[in-house]
Amino acid sequence: MAVDAYLYITGMENFGESQSEYATKVSLGAIEITDYGFGVTMPIAENRSATGAATTGRADLTEFECTKNLDATTAHLCHACMSGRHIDKITCRIFRSVGETNVEYVTLEFTDVLITSCTVSGSGDELPKESLKFSYGAIKYSYAVTNHATGAKTGEVAQFLWDEILNKGDKKMANPPKINERLKLGA
Repeated sequence: MAVDAYLYITGMENFGESQSEYATKVSLGAIEITDYGFGVTMPIAENRSATGAATTGRADLTEFECTKNLDATTAHLCHACMSGRHIDKITCRIFRSVGETNVEYVTLEFTDVLITSCTVSGSGDELPKESLKFSYGAIKYSYAVTNHATGAKTGEVAQFLWDEILNKGDKKMANPPKINERLKLGA
């Protein structure tokens, strides 16, 4: 099953060079990314007592990291990193290929973004790459449950919103799937 991922950056809509028909239907300026990731950790107490709490502080949201080919956005992203310019929103959309259909099933929306690293590298054998990292004030993660055979969305969405600055958030699951429905979907 092929998966494609794209970044959409507020203020850089004219610079993304993706020619993907389904990615550009969502919005102009799609930027193809090849590798991506983020994470979260929660510190815990070294010596937990029977009555003490296990956690010791705030969750630590790691920077979002991705790799992409050099394109017109590289200069703008490097400049944003050097100048400390805030970016209102960066959205990562992940599409799953099912037959001839491409379905967006994961969306990550980052707000109050700062580019923390922009590294260009290459070798003689392939196109130069850009590794990008950014921190964010808030994240909204949405996962749309899809039928793996047809790609059709089931209407079920698992999501969370976390505001790193306020250290609070919300978790929602619209129409949570029952275990037997999950088995029918092949999940």
